[in-house]
Amino acid sequence: MTLFPDLVNQEEWVNFNGTMGLKRTHTPVLGLTRIAQFVCRAFGVTLSQLQGPQRNQHVARPRQVVCWLAYGTGDYTASQIGRFLRRDHSTVLHGVRQVWNLRNYYPEFKATTGRLWHLIVEVGEERKGGL
Repeated sequence: MTLFPDLVNQEEWVNFNGTMGLKRTHTPVLGLTRIAQFVCRAFGVTLSQLQGPQRNQHVARPRQVVCWLAYGTGDYTASQIGRFLRRDHSTVLHGVRQVWNLRNYYPEFKATTGRLWHLIVEVGEERKGGL
């Protein structure tokens, strides 16, 4: 089950079960490193930059996309994503909200994040089928 297919709007997602996410009860299909690699390739940054201290938009925006994708799959908690990116869980949740907001105002950003979302889901489904 995924949290943000294009058919579900942001309000439904935020209000789901009164929380900002799902209870995770299954084994992740796609690792955080793999999700981050897709984002790095799409935005032209490195994994070490994502995990590093830089806060400029060139690095922070892709980091927020990693948060959005990983949290949205329902596979990872904000704390798990935060440990991976060397950030606090509240920073992860802020990143998720930022991506939602930016998707509402920037069609190109929405298209890029949408393509990444579908790629993550597709690769995850392929891996799940091969298990």
